[in-house]
Amino acid sequence: MTLAAKIDLPDPRNAIDQCDASERRAGTRTTVGRLSTIRDGQDIPHDVIVEDLSLTGFRYRSTDRLPIGTPIRLGLAGAGTAAAQVVRVDGDDHGCAFDPPLSPNQLEAAFTSGTVIQTPGLTSGAGEIDTGEPWPRAVRTAIFIGGGAAAWVAVVALLKALS
Repeated sequence: MTLAAKIDLPDPRNAIDQCDASERRAGTRTTVGRLSTIRDGQDIPHDVIVEDLSLTGFRYRSTDRLPIGTPIRLGLAGAGTAAAQVVRVDGDDHGCAFDPPLSPNQLEAAFTSGTVIQTPGLTSGAGEIDTGEPWPRAVRTAIFIGGGAAAWVAVVALLKALS
């Protein structure tokens, strides 16, 4: 007598959607509450507030609703960027799974520095940020004080000429 058994395994591409909610969010979460930017699959930036973060995923809040399954990249100030996928949407809250998960070092470094704003054309040839200010602060201060003193001298001279 021969017995045959068939095991139906879920499609691994849908494993995130099929697992229990408690299993999906089992990682230790760190409360973040910081502004960041995600880029969707078409490299369109979306400003978000990252609410919490773990090795395997994160939750963010944004009025820009992305559908479940959307591939994204999250900017982690201090730790670069990380690829993820939207796995849950509840109003403005979005749950995302990192693919691959963050390393412990990335998690520790994430959001330890200021938000990075990359704007083309704002760097000098040496890689330094060009603030658009042509003179150092000391020179600008001297011009400001000198200009104020010159204006008062002109006012006093005008008052003497009129009297």
